[in-house]
Amino acid sequence: LAWLVALATLLVAHLVQPAAFLFSLVTWWPSLSLAAKALGSLVAVREGTYALATLLCALVRPAFLLTDLRSHWATREWGRLAYFALSPSVFVWWVLSKGLAYDVSLLAPETALAMGSAGMLFLTLLDAAALAALVVALAASVAPAPLVTSYALSSGALAFSLLLALLYMALLRAGATTAGVQGSSGGHQRGAPAGGVPAGVDPGARGMPAGDDGVLTTPPRLRSNRESPSAASSLLFT
Repeated sequence: LAWLVALATLLVAHLVQPAAFLFSLVTWWPSLSLAAKALGSLVAVREGTYALATLLCALVRPAFLLTDLRSHWATREWGRLAYFALSPSVFVWWVLSKGLAYDVSLLAPETALAMGSAGMLFLTLLDAAALAALVVALAASVAPAPLVTSYALSSGALAFSLLLALLYMALLRAGATTAGVQGSSGGHQRGAPAGGVPAGVDPGARGMPAGDDGVLTTPPRLRSNRESPSAASSLLFT
């Protein structure tokens, strides 16, 4: 039964969108303007990257196809749910990066983190191309519904990624400000070494966590207790 669920998730949740978009683009290609063709080609690269990453992830870390969304809802892991629903390409890319580091040991954790960040930036730029393609399609005399729908979905992923980036930077800034205040007012207090770093937190910790508690690195001051998700870690996925 598990392999049937995994296969259905692979086909329905991940591969249908890229396949439908590529089919629609080829079908409507002759009637598209030069700008629509150029932007559509960029979106095709995005969908192809998503499909390839999904297939590789199914080989490296097949357990991601059995993600229990109800348990994440119950534990309020909103970040994982939001990425899975609003930006599945980024979700799959991060899972693939982590799988290459911890499941097959092909990448060092720091390299996998860099790969995940670079892939996220690359996909976000291609989502921006989808937004431009959506504007061009709506302004043109010919606006194929399948293409417009795909462009709209990618534009929504772009908006979500930008919103999360802004929120994450705000959390980083808030953490840095708190560290500075504590460091100047009592860096040598009991239980806190110089610099205001809390006891029990490795100030030299870098890269991706070695366990299953996160793909993106949460700043140490926001990750002082892995048992209780912080404001930042609740936005991220494992």
